[in-house]
Amino acid sequence: MPLLIINDFGLKPVRAPEDEDFRDLIAERYERTSTVLTSNLDFTQWGDAFATNKMPGAATLDRLRHAAYRVVLDGESYRVPRPMPESNNSALAKGDRNKDY
Repeated sequence: MPLLIINDFGLKPVRAPEDEDFRDLIAERYERTSTVLTSNLDFTQWGDAFATNKMPGAATLDRLRHAAYRVVLDGESYRVPRPMPESNNSALAKGDRNKDY
């Protein structure tokens, strides 16, 4: 089985029936092949991602944590906000109706 990468885990709550589907997916891959999860949540918050039924969440997290490597990246975001370009529309938004467009 190829590597599975799940990006932004916990961005939205995992609700039924998707929580059981996710548990089944992880259980099927457990100790057979590699899975990578990325998340902006600390690992201690991953359980909160399972909104309604905590049991599938606990079983899933138990399998994910077993023999896992955890890489924590800490620092400034690579997505530094860029300054918004000034345009004629910005003057209009500020209420400058006397400006010639």
